Amino acid sequence: MRRARLPSGLLDRDGSHISLDEYHRLWSSVTTEADDPLLALKLGDAAGIDYFDPAFFAAMCSQDMNMAVTRLADYKLRVSPFSFDVQIDNHATKVAFCGPANTTVHPTLALTEIVFLVNFARRATRHPITPMSVSMSFDVPDRAVYEAHLGCPISQADMRSVTFDVADARRPFVTHNDEIWALFEPRLQRQIEVSDPHPTVRMGWMAPASIGVAMRHSAVAMNCL
Repeated sequence: MRRARLPSGLLDRDGSHISLDEYHRLWSSVTTEADDPLLALKLGDAAGIDYFDPAFFAAMCSQDMNMAVTRLADYKLRVSPFSFDVQIDNHATKVAFCGPANTTVHPTLALTEIVFLVNFARRATRHPITPMSVSMSFDVPDRAVYEAHLGCPISQADMRSVTFDVADARRPFVTHNDEIWALFEPRLQRQIEVSDPHPTVRMGWMAPASIGVAMRHSAVAMNCL
């Protein structure tokens, strides 16, 4: 946290907000400290694990990936300056990770989001889902390793996106549970109602889980606590 010039206890403050510039510094710092080109692969697998957040579990309760990404996109749009642009048709479902206009999205964050979505789909369906395509707006380090994990080539394009075949997007979630969704929905609504209208990032849901894992990873790598 010192490298990012942020308070040491920031990750312990559920519901606190930081500016976009501070958020970018945070991702830059943990990426530098970890010194691991596969960091996003590890964070995308860790996101949502050992950290309770109603948005994540509400998405897990969805009927399928189409419903889940729609719910996640709606929540993300309301509480964060980042968003998921979801396009669903009869052939595929494409999810693009978007940042605010004139704002740089850190490569580790973008990769983590896309890896997370693929792992999320696999976890919720208990099926080895392979995306139709993945694109990034930058040259991915150790591309072959990421492609092996995702199961498809990573193309370079303007969008940071993942596309699922219609069959996988509609594949039933084994975690589908409307009763639990009904319990989570009011809490989600409360979070939305108290969200900051200014372009800040709320330190909740995936952010602290991913960054927390990254900080522990870099600490081990440096043999320090």
